[in-house]
Amino acid sequence: MRIGCTGLGHLGTAIANRLIDCGHELSVWNRTAAKASALQA
Repeated sequence: MRIGCTGLGHLGTAIANRLIDCGHELSVWNRTAAKASALQA
């Protein structure tokens, strides 16, 4: 399943990591690119 996530604060990052661990494809957006780039494969 492909899922989008907006905002990678404490909660958003935890949710994004969990979704990635479960095998989902994730598209993310965050105001600061550094947080989003940390999730790149």
